[in-house]
Amino acid sequence: MPDEKPKPIKARRWLPRLVLIALLAALAGCALPDRRIADLAELPQAASWYQAREAGAAWAVKPGFQAGLMRQWRVLWFSPWLNPDAQAGADRIKADGEAFLEKPGVGENLLTRQEPYYSAMINNCQWKKYPNAGWKAISLTGAHLRLLPSERPVFSSEKSGEGFPFDRLQQTSLPPNTPLFVHHLSRDKAWCLAQTPLAWGWLPMSQVAAMTDEQIRQWMAPELMAVTGEEADLETLTGRHLFKASLGAVLPWAGQEGEHCLALAAVADHQGRAVLLSAKLAKKQGVKMPLTLEARQVAALADKLMGQPYGWGGMFGQRDCSATMRDLFTPFGLWLPRNSTDQAKEGGCFISLAGLDGEEKKLALQKEGVPFLTLVWLPGHIMLYIGDWQGEPLVLHNAWGLRTTGGGLIIGRAVITTLEPGKERADLTRPEGLLINRVEGFTRLAPDQALRPGDGS
Repeated sequence: MPDEKPKPIKARRWLPRLVLIALLAALAGCALPDRRIADLAELPQAASWYQAREAGAAWAVKPGFQAGLMRQWRVLWFSPWLNPDAQAGADRIKADGEAFLEKPGVGENLLTRQEPYYSAMINNCQWKKYPNAGWKAISLTGAHLRLLPSERPVFSSEKSGEGFPFDRLQQTSLPPNTPLFVHHLSRDKAWCLAQTPLAWGWLPMSQVAAMTDEQIRQWMAPELMAVTGEEADLETLTGRHLFKASLGAVLPWAGQEGEHCLALAAVADHQGRAVLLSAKLAKKQGVKMPLTLEARQVAALADKLMGQPYGWGGMFGQRDCSATMRDLFTPFGLWLPRNSTDQAKEGGCFISLAGLDGEEKKLALQKEGVPFLTLVWLPGHIMLYIGDWQGEPLVLHNAWGLRTTGGGLIIGRAVITTLEPGKERADLTRPEGLLINRVEGFTRLAPDQALRPGDGS
């Protein structure tokens, strides 16, 4: 019997996948994932593993100090309702949006966005009529704040490694049911400009519901519940799905019933007005705020984040470096701003490492840093110091990648590393490719006098 002709079907099935891989490689500046980094191969990727072995990681914050943190957290979280300010962020958003006229970038088809594209969006902002609204509201499911009223992406075409997934229009993502204040509507009324606890930006009107003063009173009066799981299912009491929420989401606490935590949740009616419902989620995925702030608890929550994919500005429902830190400390009622630089400078006591070499920086961190309570900062990136292992300080961070002579080495997830990941690689760019060389300081999130011995188990 003659040989059968090869069937081309499988090749055709693989062709779209190969094209997609090639496209993502091009968008990412030709960098491809590579797990050949010694830190990732040799270091256990579990925060609690180190906490149990680190002599300095058995602390707890004193209740009085944590109560003060929680009071501050509430004020900042509800600030759009308590202190709406039409001018606080509008000028910055307007300037950021108009900057795309000078540096247009490329769209999802990798072609340069043209001036008319941005002019149309800026015209839709109708800034001459700002502010044309003024009402309290709440976000619905997880929503994205944008610099211009558009869901379509804009990627940089100027630097290697600044393509996909770095959508320049992405301001940040919001957890479900985030308080906000609507100051302005777009010309087509499809978008609103909102003041939120995290940042200012444009939101689709489909993701916003108006709140009455009575509803806000109900929302703010109870104790609060922090979601501590990932992709936790919020349901009505009859079992109808409402939305998913992850670590960092906060809702009003309404008690416990059997194997569930109870909370309030907001949905929208057909006129875009909020309707408050009783909701439930699995007891292991929610906790009354604040969760006791101690190293053991921080490590336990951090374990849930390990390996989570990197998501610039919350793209695709994932976290970048600063969102990882912010969401990790939210259940403890410890407020961190959205931006990594602000986290370092405003999150606690900042200690500058300017002028020190790499070894001196490590020694300062080991001497003054508190494991699981110290942020390590370099411009554009934030990490959590978790203690020392074999003489090297270790950090937990959600990292996009490392700088190499080949354009970049993608990590793309939350990992535990030294401050010199990839140092064994000949293609790592030096000196800037070594994180330690770009570290400029660290931040203690609580002073010594606020700490007491904790449970090290």
